Amino acid sequence: MDALDARDDEALTGGSRPKRTDNACRGCRERKVKCNGAQPCSTCIRRHQECVFELEERKVFVSRRYLAELKRKSTSSQDNSEIPSKRRRASLDDAEQEPPSGVTRDATSPEPVPSAPLADETIISNTKPTGGDGHEISNTSPNIRNLLASRPSAFVTDGRGRRRFLGPTSTWGYTHQVINLIKKHLRSHESPKVPLNPEGPEDILQWPSTGAIGPLSLSMLPSLDFALHLTSTVKFHLGQLYHIFHEKSFVAGLHKFYDHGPYTEPLPGDRLWYVQYLLLMAFGHALLSGYVGRKPAGSELVSRAIELMPDAFGLNQDPVLATEVLCCLALYLQSIDHRNSAFIYIGQAVNMALSQGLHRELFGDEFTEEDKDRHYGLWWTIYILDRRFSTMMGAPSSIRDEDITVPLPDYEKNCHFMKAMSLQVPLARLHAQVLSSIYSSDTYLRASYLENTRQVLKGMADLTSNLKQTFGMQFDNDGPISRASATLNLYYHQCIVLSTRPLLLCSLRRLLTGGSLEITEPIKALLRAAQDSAARSLRILTALHSQRLLENFLPFDLESTFSSAFVLSLMAALPACPLEDTADVDASFFLLNQMVAKGNIIAEFRRQDLEHLINLLHLVGAEISQRNSLGTNAIPPVSGGAEYDQTLPSHIDDVGAFNDLSPEQMLSLAGLLELDPTFDHVDEQWLWA
Repeated sequence: MDALDARDDEALTGGSRPKRTDNACRGCRERKVKCNGAQPCSTCIRRHQECVFELEERKVFVSRRYLAELKRKSTSSQDNSEIPSKRRRASLDDAEQEPPSGVTRDATSPEPVPSAPLADETIISNTKPTGGDGHEISNTSPNIRNLLASRPSAFVTDGRGRRRFLGPTSTWGYTHQVINLIKKHLRSHESPKVPLNPEGPEDILQWPSTGAIGPLSLSMLPSLDFALHLTSTVKFHLGQLYHIFHEKSFVAGLHKFYDHGPYTEPLPGDRLWYVQYLLLMAFGHALLSGYVGRKPAGSELVSRAIELMPDAFGLNQDPVLATEVLCCLALYLQSIDHRNSAFIYIGQAVNMALSQGLHRELFGDEFTEEDKDRHYGLWWTIYILDRRFSTMMGAPSSIRDEDITVPLPDYEKNCHFMKAMSLQVPLARLHAQVLSSIYSSDTYLRASYLENTRQVLKGMADLTSNLKQTFGMQFDNDGPISRASATLNLYYHQCIVLSTRPLLLCSLRRLLTGGSLEITEPIKALLRAAQDSAARSLRILTALHSQRLLENFLPFDLESTFSSAFVLSLMAALPACPLEDTADVDASFFLLNQMVAKGNIIAEFRRQDLEHLINLLHLVGAEISQRNSLGTNAIPPVSGGAEYDQTLPSHIDDVGAFNDLSPEQMLSLAGLLELDPTFDHVDEQWLWA
């Protein structure tokens, strides 16, 4: 059984359900409300009344074996009372570190995990459990499991027997966490088989490790004028937001290359530029022509580029060019959903940049303004791609902000690229903040989740004014849409969608286990904001399609489409955040079908995943309705993907209400999430009403 299966079995068998406190105060007993067992309890504090406990000591269940172990230690301590204090302290420390009988230590956790006591060993004890520091352990344990960060970590095994890590922020990982949780609950033949699709198909690109590529036929290379056109295509699609090549030096090399033929491939000394040339031409083909069959146009150029890639010594001969090449290759591999390979190559780019000091400010007369712009643009491109790929993989970023002295891009500088970069960098930092705080290794969702989310919202509010001023999205007129503006706005909205995924998974698990789904008003407001951002994202993508700007090759439009549609589909099944209209989900099928029609096999995988989720949610709705003899949990109908090949759902183009990005709204929402000082941080008062 996979670790993921075992963990979800525990979640669905009630291991995560809240337990009633053994000793409630008199007021809570009379009102029949939950008491956290503290003296005074949080409920009495809020009501400003006296908190009275009828019993001085609470009763807890422990095994006979554990009690006997405590008595043995107590006797041993008395017998050794003559031992010098220093030795006695060491002995007691050892005793604390050694788990008592009946307790097993999880290899992934530093804390001892009690094993289940035998039925005939269970007794009632008036002993108060204490922690290692002698303080009484709170009877209310943090019982809101965060499956996206719980230990042991989640892995699945693919069709070839390889382990695949379900990273906490990975959209693919989240998809299979949700689907696996539902399938475990259904436990019936009605539960359909869901394909894993951990990455893009292996045959989408021929890797040199699977067979020699050999020199390219000259007929595979574009003519000079077509090469210049492909270069301009790459510049339009990527040059507004990323620096993956230096246009002036590349075009000069291009003319030099064609002045001498091209008759043969360059000698090893000039291979690095030639590798860059092959990658950029392949990118241009893919961006211009999309897929041919089941492969991107020009993919054979990438295969040859990988085969000719210099080793570490060769890369160090021109580290700046080498870093640009590694970034370009990583982005290409991410586009064909070879996420693991892309993450490895962007890691090489990060290490190359750090080894050359690209993260430090340039000083000296030998550096021109052009040199500085190239170095700084390249560094922040590495930074952004590293952050984006880390989030998509669910892996920690390898760059520490405190080590960077390169100046931030200047928003006031009259340069479109610099303005876009000045917003992308803080957005990348916000996504990293979500990864490190909300998706930390903490096993439980605690009240600190609110504070972490509040800080993210405040960071988003700080960016809103500049985003609206230069890259705002206005749909209430017939004007053109900026591709760069759309990309930045989509990145902005995905931040809040990413922040709320753990809440949705927690709510889904509670729905499956039959618990109350009434949530607090601040959490409702947060989920409504996530719902709004997901809907805005899909309407931005729809507007891009209407102006033929929807990306069919680069990965980020597909990621936003699927992530937003998945969250909205999940919300449609949860009474805590009801989705009144599924038109946006229907629109996502239209967008996915458009990508599939152009040969995008990755979009086909994502469409299958979305269809499987909706089918499973309908089965869950039917099961819950039958169990409760009510229709309150029925899933709103969402149309299948095949029905929206040619036309959009009605009224999807009514996006006038989705124009404004107000910093005041973000700050207001952040204010709602400010913790009530009377809340017990290990209680559930912040989430469940």
